[in-house]
Amino acid sequence: MTNPKQLSSSTLADIDCVLRVASQMDQLRHAAQTSLLSTTIRERGYFLPSEEDEILANWGSYQYARSALYEVIGSMNSSSRKASEAVLAEFMVGYAAAALLVEAARFLRSFLSEEPAIRSKLNEAQPQFKIESGSFEKIQRSLTAPSNALQIRQARDFYENHESEFDELAEEIPSLKPIAEIIKRRRDVFAVSASRYVKSRIRDRSQQITKTLLHQGLMGAIYSIQQVGAIAIGSLSTSPMHRPQLPETIANAMQTFIQKGDILVTRKESALTNLFLPGFWPHAAFSIGNQRVVEALKDGVKNRSLESTFQNDAMIVVRPKLAEDKINSAVQRAISHVGKPYDFDFDFTRSDRMVCTEVVYRSFSVVAGIDFQLSKRAGRHTLSAEDLLTVAFEEMHFEIVAGYHPAATEFVLHGKDAKELVRRSIGKKQVDWGRMG
Repeated sequence: MTNPKQLSSSTLADIDCVLRVASQMDQLRHAAQTSLLSTTIRERGYFLPSEEDEILANWGSYQYARSALYEVIGSMNSSSRKASEAVLAEFMVGYAAAALLVEAARFLRSFLSEEPAIRSKLNEAQPQFKIESGSFEKIQRSLTAPSNALQIRQARDFYENHESEFDELAEEIPSLKPIAEIIKRRRDVFAVSASRYVKSRIRDRSQQITKTLLHQGLMGAIYSIQQVGAIAIGSLSTSPMHRPQLPETIANAMQTFIQKGDILVTRKESALTNLFLPGFWPHAAFSIGNQRVVEALKDGVKNRSLESTFQNDAMIVVRPKLAEDKINSAVQRAISHVGKPYDFDFDFTRSDRMVCTEVVYRSFSVVAGIDFQLSKRAGRHTLSAEDLLTVAFEEMHFEIVAGYHPAATEFVLHGKDAKELVRRSIGKKQVDWGRMG
């Protein structure tokens, strides 16, 4: 059977992400059941501003964790026709991610059915994140609706019909064992009754659902899981299967230009996290030289290849205005954070877990007296990628030296043109681009 080293790096990263999100979801569930609603709040019927921070912080953590699970599901490959062990492993990871998504949605609907105060709070519009009023109800209803039982039923049936093979695979590949345990502990999540299945089939006769029923076996089951993921974000994303990647000419130009100490601020056009993170530019990576970056993604803080950062649609290069020894010190600080898990709470008061911008924050904050101002968002004090761009735009310790967005230019922009690219997008969620360069 397969040696664990033969699993792709992306599958191993997805396994790590699912395990961390499972733990995060357990913590959020515990917080919801024990501390989010006091007797006083229930009697009052609404939250005071001081109480609102905790509920928004937990809601933000759930959204970030949910988006990470969606990325795992979206990475599954349904184009192959060979049921190899690698594809079976992908199915297991995606199935576990889908189970966590649906379990969390069902818990929230059940938990909040008699909690009007918190339900009302989560349904409020969040204009700064482009979230409309009633979004909580829409998302949760879509994930728990009987009409989705067809996808759930097909994925579950395939797993249970081949459970012995999956158990054997987990024994041969130790990294899959905890994934198998997640699935077994959540067996009831995908347990759809026959009557509910029939009702759903009568209720929904769309061509897409019919295609799912006709597509048998592993590939059909993978497609079903991807449908669950698409349902989770369907009302929020226009291109759920978009694969971001800088054009080869742009990547080559960026590769020769990027220096040690540069901050690479990036954007994926269809990423779910765009909706829950402030500004147009949501992500950042730290260049450490030799075509490597330190970057916090869903699988944690890692030393990654520059090519991984090129798996974005757009990029801004920010360069520190510091002496070489200061830059080297910041690089060493960034490297010291490698191995830490991702922080789905976005809590900058702790350094044992990190998000992408916190790597930059903690690497440069004590170098040359740089004092980043944290902003309070969703109950947490954080530093966003857009905050970094604002500092660079004002040429405080950093400067904007290059940029690219496919809707604005066919080339890498430099100097004033790159700064203009940032000026047009900063402070916005959507940009009406004009061609530049």
